[in-house]
Amino acid sequence: MTRKSRLVLWTCGACLVPLLLSACTGGASTDQPATVPPSNSSPVVEVTAGSETTEGWSVVATVSVGATPVGVAVTPDGSRAYVANYDGGTVSVIDTASNTVVGTVAVVGDPGPVAISPNGELAYVPGGGGGTVSVIDTESNTVSGTIALGGAFAIAVSPDGRYAYVSDDDETVNVIDTLSRAVAGTIAVGKMPHGVAMTPDGRYVYVANYGDNTVSVIDTGSNMVVRTIATEKGPFDVAVTPDGRHVYVSHADEWTMGIIDVTTNTVTRTVSLDRTQGRLAVSPNGTQLFVADYQVVKVIDTATDAIVDSIEVGNRPIAVAFAPDGRSAYVANTGDGTVTVLAR
Repeated sequence: MTRKSRLVLWTCGACLVPLLLSACTGGASTDQPATVPPSNSSPVVEVTAGSETTEGWSVVATVSVGATPVGVAVTPDGSRAYVANYDGGTVSVIDTASNTVVGTVAVVGDPGPVAISPNGELAYVPGGGGGTVSVIDTESNTVSGTIALGGAFAIAVSPDGRYAYVSDDDETVNVIDTLSRAVAGTIAVGKMPHGVAMTPDGRYVYVANYGDNTVSVIDTGSNMVVRTIATEKGPFDVAVTPDGRHVYVSHADEWTMGIIDVTTNTVTRTVSLDRTQGRLAVSPNGTQLFVADYQVVKVIDTATDAIVDSIEVGNRPIAVAFAPDGRSAYVANTGDGTVTVLAR
């Protein structure tokens, strides 16, 4: 995948399907469990936006960061937000108490989604097609090391911080041993893997495969794909609920969102959205799902799957991260190089 294609996928998942497919080279096939199709009985729920600020969210600050921010993550203590600037080749560090940038860290490659270690000491930043993950020491805000891979797109860190799972362009997920900072394994998944999320118990990793409309389910005990779930077109991002019972998957080409039951690993429900780019974030208490949606962030009530709020933010929001207490959230806006800070 070219750098331009990757940027368009990150910033506008539904815009460039033909170019993306032609830009990607097919990897060798490997035997995997059979694909599980969506359930024919899965209801499609039509939803409409509710009144603005019905859930009490408001914009409290707009922070200028680097060029084309595409990823954001908040430290476990809530004191810092790390923002990956794709075109700047940097990571901006925001002090969440003052909502100001207190550091800028140069990283390798084209930085994308960010993951923070459970102890908050490290920030992992995939570098795109350059195939390098930069490791930032959050105390000094300097790069303490790099990990060379074939490609590095999105990342999820295990609850104990021992391993990181990184999606690659060549139909694989690389498993990183975070102690040795070396590749501990490579797992074949679907085409053009993008979003990666892990269950809270660390047992499973879910991977959205944009290129073949599937979600791969990896058992972290064996590091093997144990289920492949068929989705609607363009699975872009995945997010797991805090109780580990459900996985949300956004479909950038259909403007819908599927809900996977983790117990059965089947799509049990599909929600229609009027538009989505589609990065997802579930609130720490599991009651709300935020969806980045071009000019707004939609707030979905996870009990009813209804849109209950629509919050205007910056230009072309793409990534969302909650603070650990769930009282604030940070939205990376690719179109104007800002982060919108929301609070309730």
